[in-house]
Amino acid sequence: MKTLEQSYTIVDFNIMNNKTRRKLMGIGAQVCAYRESIMDLKNDLEDIRNDEEEKYENLEYAEKAYSMFVEALKGGATTRACIFATRHRPATELLMKLMEESGLVSYVGKVNMDREASEALVEDGADISAFTTFGWINAVKDKFKNTKPILTPRFIPCCTDKLMEELREIQMAYGIPVQSHLSESPGEIDFVRFLRPDNAFYGDAYNDYDLFGKNDDINTDVKTVMAHCVWSTPEEVELMRKNGVFVAHCPASNMNLSSGIAPIRKMLEEGVKVSLASDIAGGSTLSMMRITAMAIRMSKARWLQTEKQDAPLTFPEALNSVPHTTSGRLSAKS
Repeated sequence: MKTLEQSYTIVDFNIMNNKTRRKLMGIGAQVCAYRESIMDLKNDLEDIRNDEEEKYENLEYAEKAYSMFVEALKGGATTRACIFATRHRPATELLMKLMEESGLVSYVGKVNMDREASEALVEDGADISAFTTFGWINAVKDKFKNTKPILTPRFIPCCTDKLMEELREIQMAYGIPVQSHLSESPGEIDFVRFLRPDNAFYGDAYNDYDLFGKNDDINTDVKTVMAHCVWSTPEEVELMRKNGVFVAHCPASNMNLSSGIAPIRKMLEEGVKVSLASDIAGGSTLSMMRITAMAIRMSKARWLQTEKQDAPLTFPEALNSVPHTTSGRLSAKS
């Protein structure tokens, strides 16, 4: 029986701000046509999540929010978590400390993004982003027993070519795993195609930087987790299988944001490693029991969508990934 992989999975939401679109990275007005539909989300949701993430510059706020988050994880079925923090190094180190104290096993990532973010969130160039990440990894790589760093470029649209090259060098120096987002929506894929016209598909762009699983040509094996993969092409799925990339399936988030229904049955049949993810706050719950039920319901919708070609997930298949769950950020309430 094919089952969902028992693995670490990831969660986060993407940062896009329509108000600053034309200011970003000097790409030019032509990009705006692609950018207009990149995440297919309402403007008010984008502004809310931008405003929320910016608050993590304030360490007092971050401690409130992350303490709530860690307590919520402890109270659920989570035993392992793979977490996107924010671009803020002090807040990320605080989250790692709290996770270590919780007794849970986790990877935590300081997010990298030097374009396509609000003015308060975008990092001041590739060199600054990479240098901050270098310092962070040095500070935490041997500090904790159960909490480890994971390299976290938010996704290709948020990272310039220079930043991706520098993150590749950091990965090669430290050998740490990588997490990011992949093929969540058609608009996102179109934008990546515009930014990276020489790549055959979205995942091929990560592969160019050796941040997409193992690469036998250069004898590297980068442990990689990619969230969503809703619109992955057969070629992308095959490369994920070949390279051993883990897919973090986010049914609640994909449903809430109308991203689509990921072809999980086909991925399992092709031998891709798949696990479940809560994707807070695109998703609405940290409960992996609820996420399991949502994954099954979404697979039934996919079954109908494909004229009953892609069989729905069975309960044992979905339940197999429950002990290993995901995490994210919650708002701090005063």
